[in-house]
Amino acid sequence: MKIAFFLGALNRGGAETLLADVFSHGDELPFDAVCLYRNEGDMSDAFHRTSVPMLRLARKHSWLLYGLRLRKLLLSQKVDIVHAQSAFNATLAILFTAFTRIKVVVTMHGLSFASAHPLYKRFVFRHSRRIICVSESERAEYLRRGSYGVADRMVVVHNGINFSKFDYANPQGTNDGPLRLCMVGNFVPEKNQLLICQFLKMLASNGHPFDFYFIGRKVPAYASCYDRCVAYCEQNGLSGHVHFMGGRDDVPELLRTMDAFIYSSKSETFGIAVVEAMAVGLPTFVNDLDVFVDITQQGRLAMLYKSGDPQELYDKYIDFLRHREDYRAKALKNAPAIRDKHSITTHIANLHSIYTKIIFEK
Repeated sequence: MKIAFFLGALNRGGAETLLADVFSHGDELPFDAVCLYRNEGDMSDAFHRTSVPMLRLARKHSWLLYGLRLRKLLLSQKVDIVHAQSAFNATLAILFTAFTRIKVVVTMHGLSFASAHPLYKRFVFRHSRRIICVSESERAEYLRRGSYGVADRMVVVHNGINFSKFDYANPQGTNDGPLRLCMVGNFVPEKNQLLICQFLKMLASNGHPFDFYFIGRKVPAYASCYDRCVAYCEQNGLSGHVHFMGGRDDVPELLRTMDAFIYSSKSETFGIAVVEAMAVGLPTFVNDLDVFVDITQQGRLAMLYKSGDPQELYDKYIDFLRHREDYRAKALKNAPAIRDKHSITTHIANLHSIYTKIIFEK
């Protein structure tokens, strides 16, 4: 069984990080794999270091010529399944594998396609053997907006994380002085770092010492998301305690030094950063979007607070301060189960199960 994972550019993102982690297990994969992509990117080195063959097929002229070259390459590689990582790439695969034995699977790494034209969604969904969602809440939202008769083919496979990058044996945290807190996530409209800033103002106003680290890039297209937070911190005397770290490739090491993880989002389909924090054993605070209710097991694995409500976040954090050791012990106790459920090897096994079923379907 040969699977062709189909990407656009090898730029850093959730889908790309996930596939790079899958490919890092290339010699142990229960199926043959190749990666088809159009453009290099800032994750190219990570992909090319793996043992999975990387086949670049750049678009030189029209999409028609590209599609014909794609078809020829897939047939020459004797591919059984194309696993597209976007609706657009699924469309190309569906169109240019017509009248072949090659089957198409697509993973929806977000909800953007839920707003596409109904005829376009119907085409992609009806011609994909499986539509993979990364959480139950994402699947529910897609079905709410139109099932197109494919509810039985729309399945959930949680994202996997390569936990070998993390050191669980030696969490550090803070013994004395201000607690070290952080959030991981780029400054984009879907995230809500400004609410965290409002929460931090409440901490400072009530005399609770802290150092907070925003780990994430200022995205040029959404520069105002970053600028608003910086301005708020400057205007409210927080600049000495709030640190804007930018994009980092040492997040696992940084998490080890923290005392708690605090996250706020307006829209999410999975929340890898939240899972990573819980898996390290950090007491984690996250707002009550459906996806976070799901991955935290209704708040048993993390502290849920009402979305958009910095006061409730503050109240829950104060309880954490009063019972810090209890919270830490509970977080460390839950961490191994989280790592098992969301490991990259579990993700690979779930993909293999789906591929196997598809191969034997008529």
